[in-house]
Amino acid sequence: MLPVLHFLELRSSFPDREALVPFPVTIEKLSGIWHCTPRYTKIIIRKLSELGWIEWRAGRGRGNTSVVTLLADAEELLLQEVKTKMEQGDVSEAMELMNRFGQSSVKNRLMDWLSDGMGFSTQMVSDRLEDTLRFPVYRKIVTLDPALSFYTFDAHMGGQIFNTLVEYDQETRMIKPSIAHSW
Repeated sequence: MLPVLHFLELRSSFPDREALVPFPVTIEKLSGIWHCTPRYTKIIIRKLSELGWIEWRAGRGRGNTSVVTLLADAEELLLQEVKTKMEQGDVSEAMELMNRFGQSSVKNRLMDWLSDGMGFSTQMVSDRLEDTLRFPVYRKIVTLDPALSFYTFDAHMGGQIFNTLVEYDQETRMIKPSIAHSW
C-alpha cells in the first residue's frame, strides 16, 4: 500500500475542494476512486488519518454520508515522494508519478531541485577535496574507458570527457593535433 498514491488519487478526484474544508463523501465513492473493496477503503482511510493527511468523520449508520477534510498539501507530498524515488534510483516510477499528478508549479520545483544537483561540485570528504560531476542520464554507463567502449552511448560519454589524439578541421580539411604534439 502506497499512502502517497492513495492521497494523490483522492486529491485529484476532488480538485475543486479546498484544503481544510470538510466535504461529504461515501465509502462507495472512495472505493470507486481507489478501485478496491469497502473493507480495504477503510484501511486506507485509517492509514491516511494516522499520517495526518486527512481527517475522517464516519457517517452514523449504514449508507450515511461521511465527512473528509484534506489536511496535507498534495504538491508537497508529491514532490517529496518523487525526490525519494529519484534518490533510490527509481526514475521511471518517479516520472510516472509526476506526469500523472504534477501540475506545472510542482514540475518546475522538481526541475529546480534536479538542476541544483547537476554539474560540477567540489566537497570535502575525509580531509581531502573530492570533485564530482553529475549529469542526468537514463541509461547505465558500462565503461568510460575509450579502449573498452562497445556501445555508442558509452563512446559518446567518453568523448565528452577525453580528448582525442587528433581532430579533423572541417574548414581546412586537415587533421590537426589535439593531445598529440607530433608524429
